[in-house]
Amino acid sequence: MSGIAGVFHTDGRPADAGLLGRMAEALAHRGPDGEACWVSGSVGLAHRRLASAAAHDKFPLIDTEGRALVVDGRLDEPLERFRRRGAAFVHDAFGEFAVAVWDAPAQTLVCSRDAFGAKPLYYHWDGRRLLFASEVVALFCAPTVARRPDAATIADYLLMDFRDPGATFFDGIRRVPPGHVLTVGPRGLSLRRYWTPSGATRGDDSTSEFAATFRAAVADRLADAPAAGVLLSGGIDSTLVASVAGAGRGPLAALTYLHEGFLAEDWEAITALEAVGAIAPPRVRAGLPLLDMLLASAEPPNDEGHPVVEALLDTGAAAEFRVLLTGIGADQLSRAGERGALADRLRSGRIVSAWREAGALARAYGGDGRRAAVDALWSALSPRVRRTARALSGREAPVWLVPRLARSRRPPWHDDARFETRMAAEIWRALTAPTLVFALEKLDAEAARLGIEPRHPYLDRRVVECVVAVRPEVFVHHGYRKQFVQRALGAGLPLRTIERCAEHLPVADPTRALRQETARIDAELFDRDARVFEYVDRTRARRMRDEYLAHGGRHGARLWSFVLLEAWLRRTFPA
Repeated sequence: MSGIAGVFHTDGRPADAGLLGRMAEALAHRGPDGEACWVSGSVGLAHRRLASAAAHDKFPLIDTEGRALVVDGRLDEPLERFRRRGAAFVHDAFGEFAVAVWDAPAQTLVCSRDAFGAKPLYYHWDGRRLLFASEVVALFCAPTVARRPDAATIADYLLMDFRDPGATFFDGIRRVPPGHVLTVGPRGLSLRRYWTPSGATRGDDSTSEFAATFRAAVADRLADAPAAGVLLSGGIDSTLVASVAGAGRGPLAALTYLHEGFLAEDWEAITALEAVGAIAPPRVRAGLPLLDMLLASAEPPNDEGHPVVEALLDTGAAAEFRVLLTGIGADQLSRAGERGALADRLRSGRIVSAWREAGALARAYGGDGRRAAVDALWSALSPRVRRTARALSGREAPVWLVPRLARSRRPPWHDDARFETRMAAEIWRALTAPTLVFALEKLDAEAARLGIEPRHPYLDRRVVECVVAVRPEVFVHHGYRKQFVQRALGAGLPLRTIERCAEHLPVADPTRALRQETARIDAELFDRDARVFEYVDRTRARRMRDEYLAHGGRHGARLWSFVLLEAWLRRTFPA
């Protein structure tokens, strides 16, 4: 982990060394072991360094022709790769990285990041000057960069439908989209995607290839880790990561957030990992309500709900968790793949078979009955079909959303990638959806403040290539609930086929818990002059609160999203 930043004036004005130094200082927590700033004419690069045993990671790297490079993450021989291949130097890179290169011979700045956005990279472009940095806060060191919320992104968040892969919660601040190269030079600014999976399917059973590829992805993410652990939910995805990593390295440190509603089967999986020596006795954070945990983050909210590591660990935890493996990306591979396999049945006209499989898919994840099967079929439809259906039913913009905000939304993003199967297309759509990169950036920023670097084996390009090449009938041959991945890895864990709803830590008094939750919502929203009501109709929101208190269920997630947005607005844009 490290921090990078830079400035480039396309009109030839000299780069401001003072501004560059302030940007580097804003990233000091990402690299407390050293700072380097390099300025040459109209361009400047900065790097904050985290100590490593490797001697070659002293950035910026500079060659005799005036090229200079900074990188956050893992990229082998980056300057030599760029010298040989130019902007194509990341086309075959498998690691997690964000990189910027000043190409002096071409008078061009090139910025890029890994395929799925594990490493963040933001920029501000005014037509003449580009600023870039690992975190948004560094861009605000420039007095001309205004700190304003982006209405369209707030609308996307409230509707749980992020549309623009380059947008952020800040007006005028963009991200380099995952898997893209940004180039700024004499012809201005351009963006292009540098990688998509081939999409060609294979007819063989690919479980052995997947297992070998996934084990390599885990091993690569541990190779340079002086201390490593795993963020362990107890679910299928993170327990498989822990099992594979523990088999290769010995007992890993583990971190678990134990909250009300934590499933008994997930706790059993954690216990099994400890019994076979894959993990050490885990650090368990218990007694912290879920909403309080989410509110502990200073980052913009999202609807993924991953644990906030700052709320679970103290600042000394980096000695044990310098690298933190996660199971993030597995849902986008497995659950999206299962939905896509169902879509392939629909496309082939096997309606009866599709209905039967929809029921099986629903049951695997704890659902039952006709409604659950309908929901599974609905999820198998393409986003375009679902959006059209919502528009025709009048549900495109809910009544609680302020009309001005609804009109501010950007058009839906469209990816031109084409695949042989709907399964592959659905996996790719899930992996490239902006929702995922928002969640990855949030986790990265939270962990960086503790000196911890999250790494995500399921988001390895080789793993994704392997999965999208599997034929749908092979992928779901043994059933649903991630059976393909579970059986491929084995890993000495019990096979989980049907989700069991029994809770390891049940809610003691659901009625009392609901009253306490609504009281907290009142305190955060209705008992103060909340800024969120610039975007949400207060009367409608209060009606949702009353219905939630009376009946539970339906409006809970939406009300929580209001609370999280309000907390972020107050913290980020104080009156």
